[in-house]
Amino acid sequence: MNDQSMRLRSSRNFKELAACAFAAALAFGVWSQPAFSQSITIPKPVPFAKDNAIPGAIKRECKLDQLLSDYIAAYAKRKNIATTFADQTDSSTPGKVLVLEIRDVAARGHVMMGHMTSTLVVGQLYEDTKLV
Repeated sequence: MNDQSMRLRSSRNFKELAACAFAAALAFGVWSQPAFSQSITIPKPVPFAKDNAIPGAIKRECKLDQLLSDYIAAYAKRKNIATTFADQTDSSTPGKVLVLEIRDVAARGHVMMGHMTSTLVVGQLYEDTKLV
């Protein structure tokens, strides 16, 4: 497997992670049907946690902070949920806002045995400064 196919595979896994996180929020009632009527603000880029130990090479080369926002927006669009981007989000941002941070990234394996990656993202949904 060459570098290009490794990036595509990691990218696909990351897309699946973002979709799963968003689907889990839907399944557990974080977003209910009335919530779909208003746009949800998401950060772009998604910040890395202040105390993260993610190697600099991963941060520079994988662009996880940019890609996660795009994947969440793409998944939301398929579910007819409007999104908007903001440079940063926090609990004081008005309206519906998703506050996210990337906490950890793990990459194990090698080309011959397969490359397994995972990303830990923590998020909270606020509506008019109240945790939903």
